Amino acid sequence: MKSSLVFVIVFLISATAFASSDIITKSGQCILQQAGPFDESKLFPLTLENPDISLVFKLRGDEFFGRFIIQTTPKISNLSGTPKHIAYNISFFDHSGSLIACTSSNTDIDSNEKDLFAGSSMPEIPRSMLEKISSYQAVVYVSDKQ
Repeated sequence: MKSSLVFVIVFLISATAFASSDIITKSGQCILQQAGPFDESKLFPLTLENPDISLVFKLRGDEFFGRFIIQTTPKISNLSGTPKHIAYNISFFDHSGSLIACTSSNTDIDSNEKDLFAGSSMPEIPRSMLEKISSYQAVVYVSDKQ
C-alpha cells in the first residue's frame, strides 16, 4: 500500500511538472569523428523535432582553445508561432553502455525564430575517447515561455 501511494504521488508530481511540456526523445548508434564545421561527410547529423520545434545537431569532435570537445550546439527553429522555452540533454556511451560524455543546455526562443544557434554546448573529453563513442540518447523538453 505504501509503495502504491508513493507511486501515485510521484506520478502526479511528474504529470503536473510536464503538463505544459512536450518531450522529444531519440537514441541510437553513432560514430563521431574529428571534423571542422564544414566537413559535411564527417559530421553526425541528429535532428529532434515535433510540429512546434526543430533542433538540428551536427555532432563532431573538435579542438576548442586547446581543449578537445564534442561540438553539440544545435540550430534551433521555432515553428509554433508562440515563444518557447527549450531544454535539451544528450549523453554519449561506449559499446558496453558506459557513459563517456553528456551535455545539456536551455534557451528561450521567440515565436517563428529560425536557425538560432543558442549558446555553446561542448563537453570536453580526452581525444582518445571520441572513437569509443558508439551510441547516444537525447531528450528535448519544450514548454511555453513564461
